[in-house]
Amino acid sequence: MAELILDNVRYRYRRSKRWVLDGCNAVFSAGTVSSIRGRSGAGKSTLLHLIAGFDSAPEGKILWDGQELQKSRLTEYRRHEAGIVSQSFLLFQTRTVLENVCYPLELGDLDRAKARTEARACLEAVGLSEELYHRLPGRLSGGEQQRVAIARCLAGKYPLIVADEPTGNLDEENAHAIMALLIALSRERNATVIVVTHDSEIAEKADEKYRLVSGILSKL
Repeated sequence: MAELILDNVRYRYRRSKRWVLDGCNAVFSAGTVSSIRGRSGAGKSTLLHLIAGFDSAPEGKILWDGQELQKSRLTEYRRHEAGIVSQSFLLFQTRTVLENVCYPLELGDLDRAKARTEARACLEAVGLSEELYHRLPGRLSGGEQQRVAIARCLAGKYPLIVADEPTGNLDEENAHAIMALLIALSRERNATVIVVTHDSEIAEKADEKYRLVSGILSKL
């Protein structure tokens, strides 16, 4: 069973003497949702970037499925292992909803017809109506765009889902609906889901809860 392990992870920016992360330890298991809370500037985004494979830690280890993440394989890790859900949605603005969800399927060399069929199934799974499939993201509400982002993670079959303030730009109703989708994704796909949030109500819905203070990650 795949799990993500942080082993005394430390990080500081170049030319800075201050450690943004100063010894983070945690185990995130498959089939669970973990929340990480912390004040602005606590290092949440930095930690998330390391977990998502956008950067590597100068000290400590991050292990996924028993193997340490190496700088040389981060591109492969992002492409095949770690899916991203962000408050800014990270959708291709010049591609339709259906084309956005097809993207990870096409990276896997699936032919166009099969990719579109799978993409439609993923969009149905997150509750988006067919009339939206051929719209550009800019013509969707925030909640609808976030559902597209989650559908894209479904299509990519990512075993690790990293969500950066996924409900930050949404109203309360949509925020709770998106969190429910992430929880369902963890259960149905046995995915490891990590949610960084400032929203205490959203954080409390997670199976495991962490707080990041002064660069130190603590389990609550």
